[in-house]
Amino acid sequence: MKAALLGTGKTGGRILNLLDPSEVTGAFNDENLPTPEGLDAADVIIVFVPGDAVSSVFDMVLESGKPAVWGSTGFEWPGNLDQQLKNADTRWVIASNFSLGMNVVRHCIQYLSRASAILNDPEFHIHEVHHTAKKDAPSGTAKSWKKWLGKDCPITYARE
Repeated sequence: MKAALLGTGKTGGRILNLLDPSEVTGAFNDENLPTPEGLDAADVIIVFVPGDAVSSVFDMVLESGKPAVWGSTGFEWPGNLDQQLKNADTRWVIASNFSLGMNVVRHCIQYLSRASAILNDPEFHIHEVHHTAKKDAPSGTAKSWKKWLGKDCPITYARE
């Protein structure tokens, strides 16, 4: 399978190092901007650009008709994204965090939410800590936690 990689920063760079070079049709970033022609040779597009850069590649990736894996946070996805993907006859996977432990965390948070029904007026608060280079605050991960919890709660954060 041939992959085009958009974003060669921290996570994208690690992915690039894991891929066999013969399977990479292009590694695109600020110095090597993606083009529709550059995406044509790929079977799948892997996107790890910051949230503020999603708008600059969104239409190009959609118009390519290629399946895509998105690891961008800090972007508000359009409400009609499912319909746009159907119209383009493609599929995307969008995740706010690709760490293996997040699946376990999601199940724990969902269980905690259900279990809280036996408590009197439970209160929830999410506090997340990331490294100082983390650009979005609160992170997409913290926003996912709140969504998985399914309850209104404040999110606070620190960058250390």
